[in-house]
Amino acid sequence: MEMERRLEKEIVIKMPPPTMFTKQVPMPVCKYEVLDGSPTGPPVYYATVGQMVYHKWTCEAEQADTFCMVVHSCFVDDGNGERVQLINEQGCALDKYLLTNLEYPGDLTAGREAHVYKYADRDNMYFDCQITLRIKEPGSEFCEVPTCPDPPRRRRSHQALPPSTTDTELKGKRPVEDVPVSCDSCDTSSLVKHTIKSHQSMK
Repeated sequence: MEMERRLEKEIVIKMPPPTMFTKQVPMPVCKYEVLDGSPTGPPVYYATVGQMVYHKWTCEAEQADTFCMVVHSCFVDDGNGERVQLINEQGCALDKYLLTNLEYPGDLTAGREAHVYKYADRDNMYFDCQITLRIKEPGSEFCEVPTCPDPPRRRRSHQALPPSTTDTELKGKRPVEDVPVSCDSCDTSSLVKHTIKSHQSMK
């Protein structure tokens, strides 16, 4: 007489938790410049009302082809409480008389030409914009940039003086500080400012 017996034993195997590796990458350093007439023009420190200048935003990154940038939420302030929005939260221009939609010739470069102007009875104008930086999608050749309609032309109280009567001093570049961020999650906005100071010519 034969008997069969099945013996069973459960063994629980504990797997070690997965190890997460997070690489720290320095954030790009961004700056805002006003150049004479074109993206390659020299920096402008003194200008006249009506002169063509080029507003340029650039960010420099240690690793190429890693980040994308969008300039948005731009305002001009006369220093006395009057604040006008030039670029909205989506990165689109609101008044083509002041500044039209920006161009993005590179992943970390944006800009647009504009004429120098000033508000009536105001000697200073303060510009500030937000720059949002994101990790570039793997395999993407280009960064996604805002798709904007043509902005309207609004009536504003700007002073259009002859170039011979008013000079404008442009100054105040300020880079954004480096901030270490995780490669797997990067979506941050930095504030860049530029000041335009006007004074009456002594001629």
